[in-house]
Amino acid sequence: MSAVVAVSAWVLVVACAATALRAARPEGLDGPPRPGPATVALWLLVAVPTVLQVFLPGLLTALRRDWPLVLDGQAWRLVTSLVVQDGGLAGTAFNLFALVVVALAAQEYWSSTRTWVTFWLGGVAANLVVGPVLEPVGAGNSMATLVLGCALVADALLSRARRHAVPAAAVVLACVVVMAVGRDYHALACLLGLAAGALPPHGPRAAGREVARRGVSQRRTRRRGSSDDR
Repeated sequence: MSAVVAVSAWVLVVACAATALRAARPEGLDGPPRPGPATVALWLLVAVPTVLQVFLPGLLTALRRDWPLVLDGQAWRLVTSLVVQDGGLAGTAFNLFALVVVALAAQEYWSSTRTWVTFWLGGVAANLVVGPVLEPVGAGNSMATLVLGCALVADALLSRARRHAVPAAAVVLACVVVMAVGRDYHALACLLGLAAGALPPHGPRAAGREVARRGVSQRRTRRRGSSDDR
């Protein structure tokens, strides 16, 4: 990646997280989100094999996306390539950082089920798109993470919380344009994410929980008021 595209990738993942968090918590956060069990599990599923490949170099070759081998029947590589890295130290640092940032935002916005489905199916779809011609051999969770991040952005823009999401989402879209102009194949993963986020339902899970809590609180207040009248 060129320097400009590389910088835009870092900015993009932070802006994706900011979009989701702003839409989910327009009143602001009390502090940094605490990772839930599903978020920790997702990160460890990627991080553990990534660390192991340092000591077992053959792991990368065994698990990476290798299109001729995929066509030869090793379709499982479309999944396993998401848990090893081919970008060296810098690429690995970015990928693990990006997954932490985006996954933490996703847990505030979506259910863990939708987060996991979007990450894994998005990563496989991205492999299917870039594998045949653009990047036949490769590995890393970057495309799956970008699919998840951009899906959050599209969902936020289509939700009732869109006015809170627009500023950071505009930064995301600008970064996607930079990546596309720079002919970086990760731009295709971003487009897949935007398409995935267009699927309903739309809106932050946290906002739904807050509305439900308010409804319960109001019903309890009305019941107490009725009891007092009697």
